[in-house]
Amino acid sequence: MIIRSILTLLVILGYKVVTTMLRTSSALVAGSTSTAQLDNSNSGYLTSTLGAQLNGNPFLLAGALILVLIAIWAPVFLKKKNTSAGIKVLGIALFLALSVPAHAYYSEKDDVEVRTIKPNWTAFLVPNRGANVDTQKQFDSKAYLGVSKVAAKTIQIPHEVLPKRGMLTMNMYIPASTLYVIERSPYSRSWTKESTRGTSKRDEATYVETAESINIDFGTNIGASIQEDDAAVFLYTWGCSSLVDQGDNAEYPSVVYARKLEEIMDMYVFHDAQSMLSLEFGKNTLEYDILHKAEIMEKVSKNLIQKYKACGISIQFFGYASPLNFDASIQTSINNKFIAQKNAEAAADQQKAIPVQSALADIEIKQSLAKALTKFDGKLTLPSLVVLPEGMLNSLNTILNPKTVAPQNPQSAPSKDSPK
Repeated sequence: MIIRSILTLLVILGYKVVTTMLRTSSALVAGSTSTAQLDNSNSGYLTSTLGAQLNGNPFLLAGALILVLIAIWAPVFLKKKNTSAGIKVLGIALFLALSVPAHAYYSEKDDVEVRTIKPNWTAFLVPNRGANVDTQKQFDSKAYLGVSKVAAKTIQIPHEVLPKRGMLTMNMYIPASTLYVIERSPYSRSWTKESTRGTSKRDEATYVETAESINIDFGTNIGASIQEDDAAVFLYTWGCSSLVDQGDNAEYPSVVYARKLEEIMDMYVFHDAQSMLSLEFGKNTLEYDILHKAEIMEKVSKNLIQKYKACGISIQFFGYASPLNFDASIQTSINNKFIAQKNAEAAADQQKAIPVQSALADIEIKQSLAKALTKFDGKLTLPSLVVLPEGMLNSLNTILNPKTVAPQNPQSAPSKDSPK
């Protein structure tokens, strides 16, 4: 009986040592093998599933312990000597081996936990223990895109045992690997003053002032996205969201989501863009800003693209969404100045045209006179209403046509019958 009791204690001690070692290493095994699920292979799935099944599985070790203890105490039961004492010792041994919180078998259920990676996600499965720089893996969505396939996959989150001290406390399962998700849905906004035109009903116009402290406001358009190669940089720069999946523990989540691109753009990029525009418009006079507004926007757009690309955000476009707006009095002055300028330009153009018009009129007059002379028969006729002194018409005709002899006055002409 004493020898069997000593063997029993040695078996329990060995059981404790083995389970402690397995519990410590199982998290590493489960975490590192789980990333094989992201490979485009069936063997990767089998490897990760096997690693999860052998992750400190209490049934195998507990079953082996029971069989060894039965083998030690079986002769006592078969001989029916001290059977009750043997049963008591065996019960105490099993209680000491299995009641101490070293096994997840007595903790919460190790339910299978799966997650589906969506086509608009960039996902990283990261083991929570050990050298996870080398063992973590990214789901390669670009490889699917290269062959015109849909990038999606369902994976299982492996679990490890988190022991809790105390005789009546139960252990709990926590993720051995965590899935980190960055949503790549594109972003597009119109930041305007009018609630009917902008993406938001709030006043999101850009307000600046010139070097003369003249107020200007206008709306802007912007579009951005997260490229898959920049997903890790985005997560590193902007951090994680407080969003937790239903059923997840906030302290030990199975899935961690990056902050949404929409949140970053509306909070950080929006204010940064306004600051850049305010700086550029404030350097110059109103007249300069109006004439060079395109150059100002182009400069700010380039600065935004360069700055936020380094932060994991690709800005596709940034530009005006409305005209430059001024105070009513300023706008009236601008309109009056423009009208006066156009009137002056029209007057100047008219002055330039007067010599040309005069020359054209002179040419037209000369052409008309030449045309009239070609049709002149040598006789000047006047309307019947015009009365000239006697003999003046003949004199004019004689001047205009010297070859024509004016008829003599019948009263002064000599008569054929008159004496010579």
